Amino acid sequence: MTTTDTNQTHDAASPLVLSTNRYPTGWFQVAWSDEVPRGDAQALRYFGRDLVIWRGDSGTLAVAPAHCPHLGAHLGVRGRVEGDEIVCPWHAWHWGLDGANTCIPYSERQTAKENVRLATFPVREWYGCILVWHDLEGRSPLWEPPAIDDLDRDDRYPFDATMRTKWRVKAHPQLVVENGVDAAHVQYIHGGGEVPQIREIATDDHIWRTVVAAQYGAGKDSTWLTPEGAVEVILQFDLWGIGLGMASWPPELLGGRMITNPTPVDEEYIDLWWCMTTLREPGTDEPSKAARRMMEHQQRTVEQDFFIWENMEVLSAPNFATEEAKYYGAMRRWARQFYPDLDAGKDSPNGVDRS
Repeated sequence: MTTTDTNQTHDAASPLVLSTNRYPTGWFQVAWSDEVPRGDAQALRYFGRDLVIWRGDSGTLAVAPAHCPHLGAHLGVRGRVEGDEIVCPWHAWHWGLDGANTCIPYSERQTAKENVRLATFPVREWYGCILVWHDLEGRSPLWEPPAIDDLDRDDRYPFDATMRTKWRVKAHPQLVVENGVDAAHVQYIHGGGEVPQIREIATDDHIWRTVVAAQYGAGKDSTWLTPEGAVEVILQFDLWGIGLGMASWPPELLGGRMITNPTPVDEEYIDLWWCMTTLREPGTDEPSKAARRMMEHQQRTVEQDFFIWENMEVLSAPNFATEEAKYYGAMRRWARQFYPDLDAGKDSPNGVDRS
């Protein structure tokens, strides 16, 4: 990773504009793995489009535009799965996992239209999350979702349905990831006793990392999380593009690992997918009382930002304080790579701001 000097001054000419394109390139979550069983098809709506997801009898997943290329029926509304194929509810045309038309049952030929297919999305399953690759330019995945050694070990509680949620929030997807450089709001929104100090920011292509020193229990003799008084801890925030993010706490704060994945639904809303785990308390299979309390606390903390996002005007060129401009500036310069045709304009096919 390339480490950025956090003492550098902000260049006023640096491009800090936040794109009005709400559909960046990258991996984005569209479902939980255990909620799409074999033989099931479901309707989705993301990136301003109706989609269908299905899991074949083999266990393989597919995600595609929802409407049958025959006459436009919605494949996710009463469509059925046969083998690994999804079958249209209107005329029973069959579509394979790769989007190919495999059967027209009432046709004299009963064979495929080779020149007609569904444009399927690349799909991955990642720590219980179903991810799709989205790119307005139609490119194949430019990177893979990361393997995280921390989450592959058995000294953490496995993610399950009791440790996750999803919110639909009126917000630009990048507002979620910019929380990782917005240290000042912690004091005013989350009730932090002191403003955390950003110690380091680093990038490596599509990867971003922020390292923060934060005070827990500042100004208090004891809290449920810091019974022996205030402690300073080092937190780490990792991003893989705009759509995948993880916050990490040190062992003295239960070694928490929190995934927050914002996925754009349409021009106004995102789905914010959230799950969390902690280090396993010896001899326990279910999260301990302390672990549960930590997860519930962090879930409430995430929710505290929503009223700001849902009622704000997203300024394309804000007026930053000197201390925050260098961090926001670094992040927005890094994020430009995920917004195709950022300078092409509002009238471009991708609907990107021309300013």
